[in-house]
Amino acid sequence: MKTFLYMLSRTLHLHGMLDSCLYFKNCLRHRKPNLRFQEQHPDFIVPPTQLAFDAYHTVSYEHYHNMGAAQAQYFMDTITPHLPQHSQINMLDWGCGPARIIRHMTSGWEGTAPENVHCYGADYNQKSISWCRENIQNVHFFKNELEPPLPFDDNFFDVVIARSVFTHLSASMHDAWLRELHRILKPGGLLLATLQGRNFLSKMTASEQKAFEEGALVVRDGVTEGKKGFSAFHPAKYVHTHFSPRFTIIQHVENPPCKGLVQDVWLLRA
Repeated sequence: MKTFLYMLSRTLHLHGMLDSCLYFKNCLRHRKPNLRFQEQHPDFIVPPTQLAFDAYHTVSYEHYHNMGAAQAQYFMDTITPHLPQHSQINMLDWGCGPARIIRHMTSGWEGTAPENVHCYGADYNQKSISWCRENIQNVHFFKNELEPPLPFDDNFFDVVIARSVFTHLSASMHDAWLRELHRILKPGGLLLATLQGRNFLSKMTASEQKAFEEGALVVRDGVTEGKKGFSAFHPAKYVHTHFSPRFTIIQHVENPPCKGLVQDVWLLRA
């Protein structure tokens, strides 16, 4: 039923109105819990609710804090065993939004001193980048466009994290961004991407499920590309076919043992 109503709202071009209604409902639901969170964590700066909802579909401060910390730790634990031994780590959170994850990654990398971890965030939402620059310390933030390039030199990064970014891009953008991420990664650098895999079959229509099972990228457009309403679903066959020409697949976790992370986790080497 939820899938049907969602698709109907898109067909009738009511997606924006539905999103606004959900936002206000979310604000009402989390008003008191958010006040409690602020009382318990007076030094933890949270983003404006509209920025949080646009990025994560929730305005819950607790969700922003807890999910960000848990997923940051899981990503670091996943990446670290495969990192070449470097005296420093240059890492990019591509599609960082209002810094839910990257703010927890400025330290905690096993075997690397905090002062040798250099963190960068990039996003195409100027409001998110402006807020991050004003409120998040020890991270360099950059505005990017929907299309490449990124404002970084070739072979600059040891690690790039793409948490639910390809999930909002068209097929042509996949190819363009895979080339760009390969360009900015050092030889042997790591790309960690989360993608909507088989766990999302129940959210697809019958025709989308059929295409997915046949190994095709399923793209649900009709809204602005890059926004959360623009969805792409990735069968494993598609990832092996389209990501592997530039990257070696190291690991695929279909059900990651991390609270709040239901997307597949793919770890790849440039």
